[in-house]
Amino acid sequence: MTIKAVIFDFDGVIGDTRKAIYLIYKEVCREMGKKFYGSLPEFTRNLNGNYMDFYSKLGISGDEVAKANDTYKKYFLKFEKEMRPFGEMAGVLAALKKRGIKTGIASNTHEFIIRRLLRRFGFEKYIDVVVGGKDMDKLKPDPAQILLTIQKLGVKRSETVFVGDMEVDMLAGRAAGVAKLIAVTYGYHTEGHLEKFGPDAIVNSPQKILENL
Repeated sequence: MTIKAVIFDFDGVIGDTRKAIYLIYKEVCREMGKKFYGSLPEFTRNLNGNYMDFYSKLGISGDEVAKANDTYKKYFLKFEKEMRPFGEMAGVLAALKKRGIKTGIASNTHEFIIRRLLRRFGFEKYIDVVVGGKDMDKLKPDPAQILLTIQKLGVKRSETVFVGDMEVDMLAGRAAGVAKLIAVTYGYHTEGHLEKFGPDAIVNSPQKILENL
């Protein structure tokens, strides 16, 4: 099996964003008069990676979604300084570039947020394609984002690895039919939860992604 591309989820895989996203959603709920979780661990347990599903859990639906999205973007600008790349990720992306392996991001996060953070992290030069939540009518666990990223990269599913940290990533990766599905445990979901979805490898650091291609 020749691997020609690696596609990453963003939050919890490339970007360490959990604390900031917790604070952002907390402010969204405060402004919209919705109850929110009392702690970061409780929030993490209830976040499944699909923001529309999460809005529904918070009681946000219908006409409120547009307001919630605008409020989220406002507080992203306030809390983005809390977001940073995982420590080994720069080296991992540089190594993939050196090997001639194409890279993409398929994430439910809005593209403008991903691109803004990639610029701040200094990672833009390493990423060939970004497909974010606003680009698609269907969010993960639907495989459409991953399939579009594969198409834009100009590779085959049988030549592609997908790396994710949440249940929706595992389901989307399997449905997309990628050659290999890697779960990371340093992001949002635990090894015990991720192993239920049968990834081909489970790793606890960015460096080990390279070791499992």
